[in-house]
Amino acid sequence: MVRSYIATGINQINENQQYSIYPNPTTGITNIHLQPQSGFREIVITGTSGQIIYSKKTTQLNDVNVDLSALARGIYFIQFIDEQKQVKTDKLILY
Repeated sequence: MVRSYIATGINQINENQQYSIYPNPTTGITNIHLQPQSGFREIVITGTSGQIIYSKKTTQLNDVNVDLSALARGIYFIQFIDEQKQVKTDKLILY
């Protein structure tokens, strides 16, 4: 007997669950949820070369939807920048 399994996501573990990214991996639409107490003021998505693909100020936002469907499949990085300009970086996979 052969069993097949399909991966439906990568569980992201981050300090104090300040944010969540889902689905990840994604085919295009990605949802980003920020906890109100996270202190993040900007979200930036870059390619592996560092080119900025998406940038959004998040002063009053808790939920952000990003459409990446026009981009090439691959690995991208999402950065969360707080008031002190400290950056937390996570990986985003587009397949």
